[in-house]
Amino acid sequence: MAELLAQQQGDAVSSLVYEANDRMRDPVYGCVGAISFMQNQVSQLQMQLAVA
Repeated sequence: MAELLAQQQGDAVSSLVYEANDRMRDPVYGCVGAISFMQNQVSQLQMQLAVA
């Protein structure tokens, strides 16, 4: 944190809080599980758009 600019520190703290909350919800996958879920959703929507 000390190496970050003052403007970046707030974003870094928010990121750590987000990751900690996801780790409490899903102790195995944490935020990686949420990211994978969202990536799958994007892929499915892209396929649906291509079909339409």
